[in-house]
Amino acid sequence: MVANQTVSLSDSKILVVDDTPANIDILASILEADGYAVSFATSGEKAIQLTLLGKPALILLDVMMPGMNGFETCRQLKANPETADIPVIFVTAKTQAKDIATAFEAGGVDYISKPVRQEEVSARVRTHLELRALIHQRDELISQLKGHNEEIRLIARQDPLTKLANRRYFSEVLDKEWANALRDASKISIIMFDIDFFKFYNDLYGHQEGDRCIEKVARTLESSIKNKSSLVARYGGEEFIAILPSTDEANAILVAKEMCGYVEALQILHGESAVAKVVTISVGVATCIPTQDYVSDSLIKSADNALYQAKKAGRNQVYIVPD
Repeated sequence: MVANQTVSLSDSKILVVDDTPANIDILASILEADGYAVSFATSGEKAIQLTLLGKPALILLDVMMPGMNGFETCRQLKANPETADIPVIFVTAKTQAKDIATAFEAGGVDYISKPVRQEEVSARVRTHLELRALIHQRDELISQLKGHNEEIRLIARQDPLTKLANRRYFSEVLDKEWANALRDASKISIIMFDIDFFKFYNDLYGHQEGDRCIEKVARTLESSIKNKSSLVARYGGEEFIAILPSTDEANAILVAKEMCGYVEALQILHGESAVAKVVTISVGVATCIPTQDYVSDSLIKSADNALYQAKKAGRNQVYIVPD
């Protein structure tokens, strides 16, 4: 729906509330001539029941009725979330300033004085129906924009190939978790992964297969993380990184070794690997308790150094930087 779309009011349902049948007949004849669908109630209590059942687009409400008067009827309609947004126009012979003020205080949007005039009824009804339709259009547009904004936020923090968090979003999460760990004096672990001999894989099978390999590995790494506060991200190329808040060295090593096993279990053939016949990963792990003098970049560097040592030691293994 676009903002300048023509507002259609045909067949709009209007509820007329008046305890005098003659008044209902007059209003109904005016409204039906304008193409509206008209229902009626002869009391405030009945009006509330019909409104909940039929959800009219607008209500024309008499003030002076036996039992619940028009002001109280309007107050009750406005107090109910299901009916609060339905515009109420008072139709009344009580046109003193205090009566008009009471009508607006009760939640009315307008008033028409009795005896009614056809042109005035038609104009005021149409004005408020158009306004209500435009408000609904606005709300729908806002809802659509919120949905688009959420999509944009997702795209901004997501790697397009793997659908993992991207490096930028990883940095945002790390800053938050680092601050939490610093506050709580709790341990935090970083795991860095690299697909072994991935350049050779790309050269042998082509870049499309290389992308498919990265996607499969990414899904496996992400599914191996059980802690909801942990995050796996694509760090660049065939390299991945994970943050494990409130995780000590022993548990981080356990997760890293499981990741190695899960990737190897994918059985993705790799004819140019020097360590296995299938795709494998090398992993570096680093753990610390953050302090004011030890920044998160230092922990990432330690994990990167550990990854380098894992490759140097023969790949397809986990190397640990002691905490």
